[in-house]
This record gives sequence, C-alpha cells and structure tokens, in this order.
Amino acid sequence: MNALGMIETRGFAAAIAGADAMVKAADVRIAGRDQVGAGLVTITVRGEVAAVQAAVDSGAAEIRRMGGCLVSVHVIARPDPELAVVIGGGSQAPQTAQVSQASQDAPEEEKAHEAGGHSGETPAYDISQLGAMTVGRLRRIAAGLPGLPLAPGEIGTARKKTLIEAIMTAYRQE
Repeated sequence: MNALGMIETRGFAAAIAGADAMVKAADVRIAGRDQVGAGLVTITVRGEVAAVQAAVDSGAAEIRRMGGCLVSVHVIARPDPELAVVIGGGSQAPQTAQVSQASQDAPEEEKAHEAGGHSGETPAYDISQLGAMTVGRLRRIAAGLPGLPLAPGEIGTARKKTLIEAIMTAYRQE
C-alpha cells in the first residue's frame, strides 16, 4: 500500500457516510477514525495511490450529496514512516524491526513477567502498524527490544503513545 487518504468532516454521520462511500468505491481499507472535538471527525484510508484518490473523491462527493460539512480532504502518496507515530500506523513504507519469539508466543502469565530476554527466532513486525496494536502487544514488543529508553518497570505502566515513541526510538538506534 502506497498512500494514505484522509477526509475530515464536521459530524459523525457525515464521516460514516463518507467512510462507507470510500470503501465501496475503491480497493482501500479504513485505517482509523479520529475525533478531536467540536464535532470534527477524520477518517483515514490506506491503499494504492489511485485507489485512495478515487476513494477520497467518492467519500467527499457523498458527504456533499448528503449535505454534510466537509472540512478537508487530502491524499499522501508514499507517506514517510515517521507519520506512524503521529497518526497511529498511517505509514505505508514496509519497514520491519525484530521482536523476540518469547514476547509473541508466551502465555499471558509469562508475558507479564518477561524481562525482555531474547530466545529462539526473532520474527519481524511492521512498525507502521504500531498504532493499530494493543497496548499489551506493544508492551511485549518493548520488553523484547534492546536499547529501549524505558526501564523494565516502566514498560508495564507506560501508555500507548509512550510505548510507540520508545519502540520507534529503539528502532532508529538499530
């Protein structure tokens, strides 16, 4: 996937109508929904550049057709990987980092006590997907990363944004 498309509306119903039109018009998938207050809702989609452009155009047309308040639309072709931190997985570049097999496959009881040691094969994960991961998964990834700027005791209480920033920092140091 090479592009990120965004439609910002005033009102939830208009955002849902736009999102529905986008996924029906082209081969895209919804990447997220953000509400920032004052009724502003942003829907993001991902896919190939042409598909995202067609989807955003279709979503904007549907919002206008229903009388909704379209605030803005934008398509970013080949977004920079750094956007993943800002928009929660909005990046399209296929970058990978390593996480220990123990962090991914250990039972829940072991995951809570894992000290971050590496064992076995280290599978890859896509850093552009960090924003879409659960806090638990992010904590398991963080526990298995060398050079993480968080102490082991901080990983268990860190918020999602803090975990993503720490993982990105550790990834850049590799």
